[in-house]
Amino acid sequence: MRLAASLIVLFCLGHASAASENIRLESCTASKEINIAEKDISACESLVKKGKLTANQKSQILMQLGITTLLASAKSVPEMAAKSKDVKDFYRKAIAADPAYAEPYLILSTQHFGESQYVEALKILDQGIAALPDESRLQADKAAVMARLNEPEKVKPLCVAAMGSKNADKSVFDSCALAYSETGQVELADAAYQKALTLEDRSTRARFGIWQASDTSYSYATFLEKHNSPKAAADFLEAYLTTRSPNDISPYHKKLMAELYQKSGNFAKAAEQFDNLKAGFPRRKAYEMKLAALINLAKSGDMSGARAMSLFMFEKATKNQILQLQVKLKNGTQRHLKITGKYDADTKSALDACLNDRKCFSEDATPRL
Repeated sequence: MRLAASLIVLFCLGHASAASENIRLESCTASKEINIAEKDISACESLVKKGKLTANQKSQILMQLGITTLLASAKSVPEMAAKSKDVKDFYRKAIAADPAYAEPYLILSTQHFGESQYVEALKILDQGIAALPDESRLQADKAAVMARLNEPEKVKPLCVAAMGSKNADKSVFDSCALAYSETGQVELADAAYQKALTLEDRSTRARFGIWQASDTSYSYATFLEKHNSPKAAADFLEAYLTTRSPNDISPYHKKLMAELYQKSGNFAKAAEQFDNLKAGFPRRKAYEMKLAALINLAKSGDMSGARAMSLFMFEKATKNQILQLQVKLKNGTQRHLKITGKYDADTKSALDACLNDRKCFSEDATPRL
């Protein structure tokens, strides 16, 4: 009985250990999270050293350790630069562990690309293509590198092959759009962007924005600004973002849209978008950008729009901002105004009078923070 009980205990312990190892493997390959949790890093490194993994499992863990190191260093540019070698070493080890796994080639070449090391990026991509000749993402990324190396004649053959592949995903069209755009092939770039906008990118690098073209809507808007007009770019971005969930829209989308509207002369729309930046940008910066849009709105002659937007802004102003406004008004044309720090009837009347005078509004009624 005791022997049987001991065997049962050992059997259960073995199953518990196996379950624990499976959970750890899932954590190490970051199947649910972008990077490995800090508490699991040592365990993941030990798991690689034990040698009880498949080649692909080992490669996945090494790649995720590289990603985790990269994200941990993202607090500052000097720190990222200092950790760059460590990050790349993890990716190289991931390639060595499983040369038939495409992701480490893609991420390592992207790391070099982001650091303007185009020759090194090309070496990694060629190594990947030799191992995986049918991997369309490697071919498309090579096209983007060739564009940066000023070899435009090599872009189209690579992109035709990559985009014609049955496994071509969003990242393929993103990379080719970038390559075509940078080599002046505008119509081909536009078509590639249009196709990319209809696809989803589920690759590892897209999950944490490591590829500069992974956000197609942002890239396409800047493309339209350059090759069409700021208005076309702003209209596209606004229409596209209405189809996305709020979680997919970053403050940088809103900032770009506001800047595009400002460049196109639609200052009311620009001010509205700058106001929406409060959640993602420091209050001071968002407020200053909105003031710039309001001043341009007043200078454009649309005083009704300027009045509506400024009243909305000043009604939400802090006491300090209202004090600054009152001082400006009093030093300008509204000498009777009392300095109270409150948005009272006298201040509203003075501001209303000032809003009917373009010079007063643009020069006196805009408190600087």
